[in-house]
Amino acid sequence: MKRVSERKRGDLIFYALCIAYPVIQFCIFYIGVNFNSILLSFKEYTYNDDGTFNLAFVGFLNFKNVFVDLFTNETLITCWENTLFVLLIIAISSPLALLFAYYIYQKRFLSRFFRIMLYLPMVISPLVITIMFKYSVEEALPVIMGKW
Repeated sequence: MKRVSERKRGDLIFYALCIAYPVIQFCIFYIGVNFNSILLSFKEYTYNDDGTFNLAFVGFLNFKNVFVDLFTNETLITCWENTLFVLLIIAISSPLALLFAYYIYQKRFLSRFFRIMLYLPMVISPLVITIMFKYSVEEALPVIMGKW
């Protein structure tokens, strides 16, 4: 068996020391926290009159409650409706946006007008902010400093 040279052993120790801190952080703050979250999903808090609480193992009851509430709770049903509405809007608007972009790319009738109208909001907003900054520095700031 070959002996590792002193230089390679030193490089290996240096690498191990450099990588040890992030690995320890990953183990504590990712694996440990997520493992604890999984354990807590099978438990239930019960609060006492003196302000303390107890943790009791309830098995899959929490999961059952979530799935029952997901389809019977009125607020969550409204959330489902809103989600489906947004998905419908996305399903309609995404193909239209692609077709519109392809039309502009093809340089057909009025494509330059549409290109300008689409980029106009990105130009106007910084322009307004620049004009407001210029006005405040040139006009308002000297008045404020004079009164101060």
